[in-house]
Amino acid sequence: MNLNRMNLKTSTYLDLTPRGHDAGQPLSGVGGKSKSPRDVRLDFFRGLALIFIFIDHVPGNSLAHVTMRALGLSDAAEVFVLIAGFAAFLAYSGPLEREGFRIGAVRIFTRIRDLFAAHLLLVALCGALLALAARAFENPLYFEDVNLTPLAYDPAGAIWRLLVLFYQPGYLNILPLYIVLLAWLPAFLWLLKRNAAVAMATSVAIWFCAGCGRINLPSWPEVYGWYFNPFAWQLLFSVGAFAAFQARRGARLSRSPALVAASLALVIVGFVVAAPWINIPYLELPRLVPFDALGSVSKTDLSLWRLGHILSVAYLTALMVPASAGWLQSKAAQLLVNCGRNGLDIFCLGTVLSFVGMAVMLEGGRSWEFQLLVNGSGIGGMVWAGLWLTSRKARRAALAAGLPAVQQGKQDVAPVANASRSAEAGSSAAE
Repeated sequence: MNLNRMNLKTSTYLDLTPRGHDAGQPLSGVGGKSKSPRDVRLDFFRGLALIFIFIDHVPGNSLAHVTMRALGLSDAAEVFVLIAGFAAFLAYSGPLEREGFRIGAVRIFTRIRDLFAAHLLLVALCGALLALAARAFENPLYFEDVNLTPLAYDPAGAIWRLLVLFYQPGYLNILPLYIVLLAWLPAFLWLLKRNAAVAMATSVAIWFCAGCGRINLPSWPEVYGWYFNPFAWQLLFSVGAFAAFQARRGARLSRSPALVAASLALVIVGFVVAAPWINIPYLELPRLVPFDALGSVSKTDLSLWRLGHILSVAYLTALMVPASAGWLQSKAAQLLVNCGRNGLDIFCLGTVLSFVGMAVMLEGGRSWEFQLLVNGSGIGGMVWAGLWLTSRKARRAALAAGLPAVQQGKQDVAPVANASRSAEAGSSAAE
């Protein structure tokens, strides 16, 4: 049974806040030549996608009908990989320029080591949680739906293949993708520094060959390769890095009417093909066109349709939501920003909560009461965790800067925030 090909809520997250670029610190220019405030939109949309990921990963969740994947041809996976490339350039291009290629590459591979450790810990925790659920409720679906059965019938073979990333349980295959994408980053930045056109042409060529030649990394027990083919998905990661490179050089986003019209057209086509109205109870409206009308919309190989759709969405969003938008500073928006600034922690928490939600839905049913319980507690827990983690960072930064975190029984917000920006500048935090 090829569970990784069943589109059963495969995990779509990766941590986008790399080492050396903390969410609260200013962005260092390439080679340290310039500084600019962090674009809060990165964290806001990453936080929003984290919420979508949790919702999508709970089987039978009615809220999944209004998330990104139900409204078009791409989903939160594309959002995160695109932002990951952008953030990775901002984090690592400076050290590579200032400290040399070898030292800069060491920083990147140190981050890869941390992501690998997080991946193994998350697999172990989720595997144990599902094993307990399967035993308690005598239901093998907990293992089958997430492709954990190999751990039961061949634990030794599953473990060593897990260590070399050949074996990737469902929901838990985005961190391996990000590991490979970060390994590609030094080579791409080296090319980008010398000739941006050659760098992008190389990335496009790799993507094209991967799709046409079905080139992929090996997988087990399925033999079709990784669910997220890294040879294909590196293009979206590279586009993000290239966009950051252009932005750092002072390039402005084009407002060409033709480009806006083409992007709008592709977004509308995606909406019509996805046909979200078919999920509205009692409406009973048919699809206007069959889902396969566009041909291949492969997620594994990042088809041209998916690539074009996410780039169109990103382009239109960048035009409509300026970094200076006042509502991004609202309390509600900041809750999502907090989640985005602590991406790895919130991703891991959301993954575990999605498995808990799966158990609740399977054993309790899909009534509105259980829907409310799962979504309310899951989203609420993620938002609270993001707020707590951000506050903890600020308190630590204040202490490191020698500033009082409490004045007259209340938090002194301004000094703490300023300390967070100054004391953590240049730190290696990777939340």
